[in-house]
Amino acid sequence: MKSHESDDASVGYEQARQLLATMRAANIDQGRLWLYFFSIGGSISEFEMDAFLHHSLVLPRLQRDLLAQAANELLAEQAPPRAPYSADILRRRTSPVDGPTPDEREDPEGKEVVED
Repeated sequence: MKSHESDDASVGYEQARQLLATMRAANIDQGRLWLYFFSIGGSISEFEMDAFLHHSLVLPRLQRDLLAQAANELLAEQAPPRAPYSADILRRRTSPVDGPTPDEREDPEGKEVVED
């Protein structure tokens, strides 16, 4: 086995280990991951993905990275909205695109500000 092949196998083993841990922590099942992976261009079967996750199959780097991308995109979809900093709110208030939200258009006494 060539050096880059053994390095690739050890990287793949670690990727599989960490991907499975991420899936468990985020409650992403294999079917959901595989479907998303396939939709973004992945080309291995769900059976092969399962074998990879359980260290029974070494995958090419591209397929491993597409699995990681699919998992990361699924994580981003389920992440709760982040808490804004003061600067974020101020930036939204002055943004001509977004403008203030209806809650931000109220004056301190609770009366809605009428816009012209």
